[in-house]
Amino acid sequence: MREEVRLNELIKENLETGDGKMTVQELMDTLRGFPGDMMVVTDGYEDGYEAIREPKVIEVKHMPENRYYDGEYQIAGIKDSCSIRAVAICRNRRAE
Repeated sequence: MREEVRLNELIKENLETGDGKMTVQELMDTLRGFPGDMMVVTDGYEDGYEAIREPKVIEVKHMPENRYYDGEYQIAGIKDSCSIRAVAICRNRRAE
């Protein structure tokens, strides 16, 4: 429970002082404070949580005008000149 409180403090601090975007280094620094054998999960499709899959590098484009449910970043197309390389930590997608 103490780890959860600390993580929430770090997230809140990042949102208040930064741009709300976390770098790989910031994530690694944050995760160092947790036990190495602790499970990692991410938001579920509608609610709850899902296990994550292996992180991967993807090209995205920033689309802040998107509705909240479409995501602020989308996969970049071949002709997108303003793409950004990012590490994606995707959720496990279970069969219906």
